[in-house]
Amino acid sequence: MMKDYVASTEVNSSEVTIKRQLETPMLGSTTYVYEVSDDRKCNGESSKPDTRFMVLDEGNPLVSEFNSKGVNVTANTPISLILHSIAGLGNQCSVIVRFTPDIDFNYQIQLTGVLQSPLPKVCKAELYGVSKTTNLVKPITLTYHKACNV
Repeated sequence: MMKDYVASTEVNSSEVTIKRQLETPMLGSTTYVYEVSDDRKCNGESSKPDTRFMVLDEGNPLVSEFNSKGVNVTANTPISLILHSIAGLGNQCSVIVRFTPDIDFNYQIQLTGVLQSPLPKVCKAELYGVSKTTNLVKPITLTYHKACNV
């Protein structure tokens, strides 16, 4: 059975949220987010099992969201995530991202893409830091970004 991510309880942890802007069929879409090892490949090869980090859904009553409001992560510790989005039958894409949360910021991952036939299935992720003291938002460069177009 897959393990669930254990949110950080440290006072100085950073919160990670995900906002989705996906072009999908009328029935909506689901994005499954897993914490993965740094060597995780698009084809699933990895040195350790994935951990369920978050599930976001729009329009599918059979899917239960998980940590959809955000997850606290340990600051100054690198984190790798795979964001796998599915819409309808055969419309899916994945993105692997890696970054190191700074103690002074919370983070928002913007997931954008197209999950409609006959268009190519493409997703990308962008990272934004939100200052804990001023609430100013700034783009952050991901340490790693790999689009896995399936």
